[in-house]
Amino acid sequence: MAMSGHSKLTLDDIPVINMGQFLLDRMKTFGDSVAIVESAASGLQAFGVQKNDVICVVSPNHPDYLVAFYATTLIAGTFQPVNPMYTKGYTSFRSLFDHSHGPYVSPDIDPKSDVAALMSSSGTTGFPKAIVDVDSGRIMGVNEEGEIWELIKYKAFQVAPATLEDILLRHDAIADVGVVGMLDVDAGELPRAYVVLKAGRTLTEQDVLTFVADQVAPHMKLRGGVEFVQEIPRTASGKILRKSLRERAREFAASKSPRSN
Repeated sequence: MAMSGHSKLTLDDIPVINMGQFLLDRMKTFGDSVAIVESAASGLQAFGVQKNDVICVVSPNHPDYLVAFYATTLIAGTFQPVNPMYTKGYTSFRSLFDHSHGPYVSPDIDPKSDVAALMSSSGTTGFPKAIVDVDSGRIMGVNEEGEIWELIKYKAFQVAPATLEDILLRHDAIADVGVVGMLDVDAGELPRAYVVLKAGRTLTEQDVLTFVADQVAPHMKLRGGVEFVQEIPRTASGKILRKSLRERAREFAASKSPRSN
């Protein structure tokens, strides 16, 4: 906001410097706060974080969130928020200080081109993503290739089928998989997986449910169950025909009351 008697600021007035350092320079009266941020930056580098590495931060609204943000920008990392319900495979905030030894090393930074933060959705699936809404009323997402796909709406959460499919394909007995939302009166939709096993391999539904549950946030569990199939319907280009799988899930839901807890 321009003050009376002063001209409006332009882009040329914005200082071309490291944002983290710029902010800390103006916080010098808060000595302890600055020291905490610098120590966290040193800890990140001790973990091997380098310039342009993306730091995913799992945190609710808490002062540590800001410390992590400033520490990431100090070492030219890229800050990315992650849904605080995603609790798998993270490094604790406290461990940054346990590994902090000496001052952090300030890398060369080009403030005009280096990315300080990825300001997309933190992702109610637990993974960051860009989110868009469409006229059909279904929730859609955008993957890393820029393709738009549907999201499963479980209660107040959104679950990305592609995320669950990626996890399932890491199992050495699974050859192919497709995940869709199965309609549920209480929850809206329940994630349900259609799984193709590799030749000669066997798994039970519980094996698959446990494999996924051990790696995801509670709302991402396969509460719609698992069905083993001979093949996943795909287009000529290899895309999953989710409409076909949703119809199959709809038929299953009509024949049997699914779990929704």
